[in-house]
Amino acid sequence: MFLDKTDIDGAWISKPVVNRDDRGYLIEQFILQDAQDVLGCVFSIAQTNQSVSKRGVLRGIHYSLGPESAVKFVTCTQGAVLDFVVDLRFASKTFGKWTSALLSAENTNGMLIGKGLGHAFLSLEDNTKVNYLVSQRFNPDNDYSINALDKDIALSINLPDGTPGLNFNDVIRSNRDSKALTLQESLNLGLLPN
Repeated sequence: MFLDKTDIDGAWISKPVVNRDDRGYLIEQFILQDAQDVLGCVFSIAQTNQSVSKRGVLRGIHYSLGPESAVKFVTCTQGAVLDFVVDLRFASKTFGKWTSALLSAENTNGMLIGKGLGHAFLSLEDNTKVNYLVSQRFNPDNDYSINALDKDIALSINLPDGTPGLNFNDVIRSNRDSKALTLQESLNLGLLPN
């Protein structure tokens, strides 16, 4: 797989090798050694997750803290998402900045997300399936959210030409995500990664 560095240190867009023939294709979706080489640490996969979302669902910004801070590898196997990575490390030069990428079943791209970064996505189609390889088991005591509509972060929806439009006024969010703290509130409470 090819890992393209983003503007956020610790986040890479994965562009897998696609081997096509008359039967179809095989994708080398994830290569552990490649991920560990760019991360500079061991990526032990402790849990795999899959979410299924309607068009317009906005999930996140989710993150974890401390020694249980998770590394994630995210792919979209059905439909499409606009995937966001937000730098939540208050000592980072890109603190509060974000990057995004279109992940879809069609383009087969993924996102590798290092420790200390927040993750969110906007589902662009009904029945969109997103898969996650995660380095830590889910622990509700160590799982946090930042409000994805926080004006200080100012996520924006930049969709490829021809993609039906969505805007943040129409998104569907969980109760937890819609009531999440802002970046500044989380910083003031000491709830951000270092």
